[in-house]
Amino acid sequence: MPDPASLDEALLLSRLDALVRSGQVRLAIDRSKLSHIDFPLAVEADANRWIYPLVAVTGLAFWQAGPTAGVAVLGASLFIYFTLGRRDVVRRLDRRIRERGLASVDTWRRLWRFGGVILTGPDGTEHRGPADSWMQLVRELAPPKTAMTSGRVDPVSESQSNSNT
Repeated sequence: MPDPASLDEALLLSRLDALVRSGQVRLAIDRSKLSHIDFPLAVEADANRWIYPLVAVTGLAFWQAGPTAGVAVLGASLFIYFTLGRRDVVRRLDRRIRERGLASVDTWRRLWRFGGVILTGPDGTEHRGPADSWMQLVRELAPPKTAMTSGRVDPVSESQSNSNT
């Protein structure tokens, strides 16, 4: 039989996912934490998708057109990476957090404990990991009797309403 605490945490995470999807809670990422090598959902390949082709084009420009053109292409490559590339890496990481982080209790736990996840409630109050309690935010916004989980009625609230009749 699963541990009741982990069931409670899984249920709260599914409620948090529903709150984020409905727009009642805004999920954001502290960008200063994104580049840390230990960030739980960081994938170095996201940045490499941009860096390797830009390095290849820069090297080709040095080889085929000389140092002046190479330096110009290097400057353009840096500009492209720091404007478009970084934005794409952040977008991919944000999507990964929403898809995988909110789907797995273990992954969410690692994300919250690492820090860098910011949940903003409807009143504008920010809850940051690991200092604040995301569970308390969810309990306040989605009490068991009214919570929905991914389009299904919350099993806890359903069993509570059946026991009351």
